[in-house]
Amino acid sequence: MKDKVIILEKLSEQGIFVRILLQELKDYGLQFYPTTSNRNLFKEPRQFFEMLEKLANKEPNIDVPLDFEGKYIKISIILIGRHNVLYRKNEIQTGPYKKQIFDREEKGTKIIYLLALSYNVIAVKKISEELDKMPDRFIKIYESNYKVKFNNRKIKAICFRYHVLKNI
Repeated sequence: MKDKVIILEKLSEQGIFVRILLQELKDYGLQFYPTTSNRNLFKEPRQFFEMLEKLANKEPNIDVPLDFEGKYIKISIILIGRHNVLYRKNEIQTGPYKKQIFDREEKGTKIIYLLALSYNVIAVKKISEELDKMPDRFIKIYESNYKVKFNNRKIKAICFRYHVLKNI
């Protein structure tokens, strides 16, 4: 149990606990309420938690799985921040990230999270503005600004949560 609490603390420090884990568990639970006696109901959330655990322990520039394709939980997390992808010719290049989003849409993802830290907050806001111009495909559920601990200091972060209308 202590190991799980440590993971929850890491998720909380990174803003993932409230913004992603609790949101998805709430939505998952509402699909089955008031049924709670089926032990199989706990398998998918447990696997989802394990995926988020890998994200919580992620090292910079090391890729970890960011998609979860369960029977009920179908989410993608897109981390906005690869400098060589995002900034070219002194401009923010949203194309590569929008391609990832569109690929997830085609794959059947129901929820997309866009996350960014520090100076990449500006870039993810631009991507969000572009998605907002596609209300027939994506609906912004929320935008959350917060601070995370990074290299022993607090830096700004942002999380957008989108419904992918094609897959709901």
